[in-house]
Amino acid sequence: MTGTLRPRDGRGPYPGSISRVMVVLGIDAAWTAGQPSGVAVLRRDRERWSVVVAAPSYASFVRASSIEDIDWHARPVGSAPEPGGLLEAARRWARADVDLVTVDMPIATEPFRSRRASDTAVTRRFSRHGCATHSPSAARPGALGRRFSEGFAALGYPVITAAPHDVARRGLLEIYPHVALLELLGRAYRFPYKVSRSAQYWPGTSTTDRVRRLLAQYRTIQRALAERLGAIPVPLPRATASLTLATLKRYEDALDGILAAWVGALYLEGLAAALGDDVSATWVPRALIADDEETSKRPRETRHRHR
Repeated sequence: MTGTLRPRDGRGPYPGSISRVMVVLGIDAAWTAGQPSGVAVLRRDRERWSVVVAAPSYASFVRASSIEDIDWHARPVGSAPEPGGLLEAARRWARADVDLVTVDMPIATEPFRSRRASDTAVTRRFSRHGCATHSPSAARPGALGRRFSEGFAALGYPVITAAPHDVARRGLLEIYPHVALLELLGRAYRFPYKVSRSAQYWPGTSTTDRVRRLLAQYRTIQRALAERLGAIPVPLPRATASLTLATLKRYEDALDGILAAWVGALYLEGLAAALGDDVSATWVPRALIADDEETSKRPRETRHRHR
């Protein structure tokens, strides 16, 4: 099943959309090799994008590309990214070459040890929506992040920043899922769905209750993605007493991989904007920039009620 990439008014394909087959590899990259990373592939045929696959780790994504079956019951294992293997697996899944790679991880065209211009730009614009960014460091993502961006660049996917560039060229885009969700869900404030922050979202609740609430949030994201992309191949489990928060993390990561790829689809349709400079940039749905600028012109009391 496929879906039409739609603006929030639901009026069908975006004007001026591209017509050839295109493929986006989306990655929710862990900042350390010991943690799993969610991966997804989107393919565009004619005027429609669809989710080809979503996986809870690099290893499951690569391994299953030969048998076309993701084992959601196996515990995802963390590993360092291998760009060549990921691109080849994506090509097998999509039956076409990858046009764009998107990632939720700090990247840049040169080494960095602290906050970048893109981090400052995103925080300045979206902190009032609860979407300030974390500060990268020399260790996180550090060498792993450099290996990621340099590996993809060596294979023809250089980091795409706010500098002028040819949109038709292949490249590597940084995204931020919390900001993407503002547009996807039509929300004015950060959407709570992270396993690691569930106790802060719902203090004083039991683990069982937090599991139930998180699953409800995942289903909200899944439904919104399905409206734009068709069927979402992430088989969310039923809430049971034996279901743990640790088990839920694999579904969060896979959905974040799809979110990353969705922002890539917006970019290819000319519907994403860069926040940053010619060294680093975080790409966000362009509609949010227009909405945010319009909101900033309203009287203060009106903005408060809107949020």
